[in-house]
Amino acid sequence: MEQCEENSQENDDVIIEKEISKLIEEQRLFTESIYACLPVGIEIYDAHGVLRSINDHALRMYGVDDRTSVVNIVNLYKSPFVDSELLARIQSGEDISLEFEYDFDRVNKDAYYSSHNKDTMIYGVKVIPIWSRKKHLIGHILLANDMTSVKEVEFRTEESKKNLEMAKKAQDLIAKRDLAMKVSNIVHWDFDVNSQKFESYNDPINDYVSDRLLTVSEYMDVIYPEDRSVFYDAMQSLIAGKNVTINFTCRIQTKYDETWQYCDFMGVPFDQDENGDIIRYTGFRQNIPKIQQLNRELKERNYKIELSFKTVGMSYWGFDVKSLKFSAFNDPINDFYSEKTITPEDYLNATHPDDVVFVRKYMEHMFRGIDKDFNVKYRSKTKWDDEWQTLLVIGIQVERDKEGHVTRYTGITINNTKWEKMIQQLKELKEKAELSDRLKSAFLANMSHEIRTPLNAIVGFSELMVTCDDPEEKKEYINIIQSNNELLLRLINDILDLSKIESGIIERRKENFNLAKVCNELFVTIQAKMTNPNVELRLDGPNSECWVLLDRNRLKQVWMNFLTNAVKCTKSGYIKMGYGIEREGLRIYVEDTGIGIPDDLHDKVFTRFEKLNEFSQGTGLGLTISRAIVEAAGGEVGFTSKLGVGSTFWAWLPLRP
Repeated sequence: MEQCEENSQENDDVIIEKEISKLIEEQRLFTESIYACLPVGIEIYDAHGVLRSINDHALRMYGVDDRTSVVNIVNLYKSPFVDSELLARIQSGEDISLEFEYDFDRVNKDAYYSSHNKDTMIYGVKVIPIWSRKKHLIGHILLANDMTSVKEVEFRTEESKKNLEMAKKAQDLIAKRDLAMKVSNIVHWDFDVNSQKFESYNDPINDYVSDRLLTVSEYMDVIYPEDRSVFYDAMQSLIAGKNVTINFTCRIQTKYDETWQYCDFMGVPFDQDENGDIIRYTGFRQNIPKIQQLNRELKERNYKIELSFKTVGMSYWGFDVKSLKFSAFNDPINDFYSEKTITPEDYLNATHPDDVVFVRKYMEHMFRGIDKDFNVKYRSKTKWDDEWQTLLVIGIQVERDKEGHVTRYTGITINNTKWEKMIQQLKELKEKAELSDRLKSAFLANMSHEIRTPLNAIVGFSELMVTCDDPEEKKEYINIIQSNNELLLRLINDILDLSKIESGIIERRKENFNLAKVCNELFVTIQAKMTNPNVELRLDGPNSECWVLLDRNRLKQVWMNFLTNAVKCTKSGYIKMGYGIEREGLRIYVEDTGIGIPDDLHDKVFTRFEKLNEFSQGTGLGLTISRAIVEAAGGEVGFTSKLGVGSTFWAWLPLRP
């Protein structure tokens, strides 16, 4: 009996368990059915970001036909749309909601997965973390919804609202413009270049009918005869389609006006054709009262006067005898503020100490209201001046009281410093011109002497050769003639070179070259010309490459002149040549242990036809030409010398462009 009861109980348990399993399976199938059919994309990822499950709606959203191509393959953590910041939020288990643009071209490009979708969609995404009972992050549920159409509707709706608002604002602006134009008596016009006609609004010339077009001649008929020329010039610019701004004033009279009305006429280019030619202008015409025009003209005249005062460094002033104060325009004493008054002490404090007593004397005349014009010249300096300024002050009486006493003076102050400097400069230029004329005469005399010397030798020894029968003697005469020929040729070349340099027509060709190579070339050249065994030629400086941008030939010419003079003046010891970079430039030099230069001749070293050694052959122009070449290039030349010890000649040339 008991056994039967036990069997019955077991059967009941099995039945219940089966029922429970059935219910669970039905619940699972129901859940999966809902999961699969929901109109929301559902993706389930594990703790490593790997996709484990995805519903049909999500597959359609992402353009995936084969579920197996993404499940267990796609990794959320490696999505091209998940940056480092978003990834950190996901992995921390944060509940995330966001909207983003899903670019399928990028999906396919980055090979995230293969999709047949194109372009860009707008998806709303929610990432929900899945936690274990022990609060461990075991995965993520991602819910995605396509919001593209919604956003498009919202965008179109917003655009429509904006368009309606803009249209309303435009209508309001047009209404306000029309009202403002009528109240201000402003005419808006357009000019068509092809038809040469005006379209205008609020215009009495077309009887206020905006669709009635006006010709240029109709406009011309209502313009004051004396103003038609300026209107005609403006119209020619419009007809020609010039890219100019039209701005002039003229007088117009219509059937609605009893008198001529002053008008400001303004216009600018507004439209172009496909070739870029201007085909339309737009602008405004506004009536201005006559008094306004007169005030404008007065302001313009005052502006021109003030501009003239500022340009020439003048100021005008007024002095009130009662208050004993000055007012002035364009005066540095009051920091150029015309509304700021000036006391006599302000002027005296800026006056040169030697002129204070003199200036105070004239001020006291004004204090007492003496009826006398005055003209004063003195020196002054303010915080705006670097040096003392010479001022000319002219004053007259302009106001008197009932008793005839002077109550106000006015006048002008002229800064005469510039003119005095110009006079001084002209004087100096005159003196330089006279000196130049004397130097020219001396130069011609010297040149005549220098040319005559080798010529005399050539002529003299040529005559001796005719009567000479001795071959050895003839050979000596030939050598003398040849030497003087070379000297004469060198003299002529030096004179021509100097003339070109001083005339500013010398050609300077900058090139990039190795200075060390040039230095070595000069060393070899000059060494071959040295016949004195008691003199050693030294090369001072680095042998490494040194590239510079200069006139190579002119540099060699200057350097060679220094070397040639050193060879002529050095009988024993050494001649040293070298170079160095200093002060953003190149310094070349030649040092020797020659005879040196007396102190009283230092000023004449670079003078024309001055020889360091009177007994040596040369033109006396080498150092003069060297200085001219270097200074023309923005450089400097100089020397140090001690009699009986030696000399060092140097030149510095800037390396900047």
